[in-house]
Amino acid sequence: MAQNQPSDFPGDYYVVVEPAIHTELDWDMDVIVRVLTHLCFLLPKLQPELKPEQSYFLLRGYDMFRSPYPVLGLIVPDDDDDHWIRAQSRLTALFEKQLNTAQPLTDAATIKPISWEELNERGYCFPQKG
Repeated sequence: MAQNQPSDFPGDYYVVVEPAIHTELDWDMDVIVRVLTHLCFLLPKLQPELKPEQSYFLLRGYDMFRSPYPVLGLIVPDDDDDHWIRAQSRLTALFEKQLNTAQPLTDAATIKPISWEELNERGYCFPQKG
């Protein structure tokens, strides 16, 4: 479901994209942040049809017990839930397919993202290279 953004966020709505990697990566939050950051950089190749105003970002998500963990967010231009729920499912499947190879984990090792501690404190962050 599209959710409202804080007032300083560059968009009105977002959806959470949550590939099932947390258990596979032993809930190592820094490794998960690194892999999610790498996926953000792969997105232009994986989803070239996305419009330029759509952006991916790292987000502090919560489980049903209110325990925080890292996820991806996608800024969307409207709150058309039907459209974005389908897009969310498609992107999650794309990420999981991509992660079934060893390459993303190898490539992610070269990325220097923010730490999980910093993401958890901030709440969200737009990944940057370098």
